[in-house]
Amino acid sequence: MKETCYEGKYFKDRDFYDWGIDYEFYGLCAELDQNLTDIDFIMKPLEKNIGIVNINELDLREKEIFDDFLENVNQEKINEILTLSYNEEEKYKKMQQEINVLSKYSFEEIKENSIILNLADEYIKAKETKNKMLIIYLYTIFDSFCSEFFKAIAMYNKSFIAEQEVKITYNDINETDNATDLIEKIVDGLLNTKFGNIMSKLQRIYQYLEMDFSNINERIYIFGVERNCLVHNNGVYSEKALKRIRNDYKERFIQQKQVNLQDNIIEEYKELIEKVIDEIEEKVQTFYFPEYELKNLDNNSEQS
Repeated sequence: MKETCYEGKYFKDRDFYDWGIDYEFYGLCAELDQNLTDIDFIMKPLEKNIGIVNINELDLREKEIFDDFLENVNQEKINEILTLSYNEEEKYKKMQQEINVLSKYSFEEIKENSIILNLADEYIKAKETKNKMLIIYLYTIFDSFCSEFFKAIAMYNKSFIAEQEVKITYNDINETDNATDLIEKIVDGLLNTKFGNIMSKLQRIYQYLEMDFSNINERIYIFGVERNCLVHNNGVYSEKALKRIRNDYKERFIQQKQVNLQDNIIEEYKELIEKVIDEIEEKVQTFYFPEYELKNLDNNSEQS
């Protein structure tokens, strides 16, 4: 076991080379990058084999119908089509106006290939269930990264949380062996209360690093809204969720009614996470170059 010259459980078994906010940041980035790579693997297309039917054995026209619906129709719309009575051609014509891909097919052809629609329905349902879990997972791993980086800054530089109001009990003080462990307990308490979501943590991190949060503020907020709607409201946007969203986003969300579960939303949130990491990394790197002015990132810098 390595000897450590630093007090506290947080720095247990650390030596001189295991030190610094940059060390913590790049370690967290490596873990996050691995998780994002795992998501790339999970996002590979589902096997197109549903029940006893092999999708690859469909004839060309059936395959065309199946693929068109996978690419253009969500589960809600395909369910509307599946519930059509065969004499409801007027309803079908109205749906043609809503879903462009339907204009390629006559009502009779859709009727004749209803089994293909059922297969597409099952496939879309499986894909949307997978993407729902991926959005929640993306939020979880990003939230974990933000929490750990927030904690790292606070552990190296006490001024990061110096102005925060915290509740300390006698037992908290009595149960800790040193000041470092007490600070860690305080930080953990803040992460469970005032800084309990990605939005609040990133706002404080960006503020401390003197970075502009306004360009990602809305997307981070929507990320949290959509995660909460998936967890608590089956993906449907609630009135409460829409209240704080800007007008230019709100109209689209009201029309959309629920969280988009197509593959593109997974890519959008991955790109958002990568954008945040890149911005923070650029700021952390400037610490090593004297031509840049950056707030001191650790206690050693404060004391020099």
